[in-house]
Amino acid sequence: DTGLDDANKLAELVGLNRVSEEGNAKEQEESDLRLSRLYSLMSYIDAISDMTADTFVALQNGKDPEALSEEETESSRIIYKAVGMSTLIGALSIGLDLGILDSDVVGGGKIEMEIDRE
Repeated sequence: DTGLDDANKLAELVGLNRVSEEGNAKEQEESDLRLSRLYSLMSYIDAISDMTADTFVALQNGKDPEALSEEETESSRIIYKAVGMSTLIGALSIGLDLGILDSDVVGGGKIEMEIDRE
């Protein structure tokens, strides 16, 4: 559900077994179903991930704001946002799948957020 490129490589890095091609196809199908339940939350997840990335970049640059170049700062922000989004999407989709979160409550409202990044 996290949208990371090579889930098998990541699985190995964290000590899990690789998934077969058949298992991967089934997992992708199930993941698509879980993610469809989060569609109404994507702008919210995106906004929270942006705020998380900005916070980590500010903390990273806080001691010496000129320690990283603009390109390095933006690269860090992209990585932090990707980690934030994949974590939120994974946690929410697993929570819905396990019944810990109620899909009527999670997807029940329309959330629109606009963040001024200037």
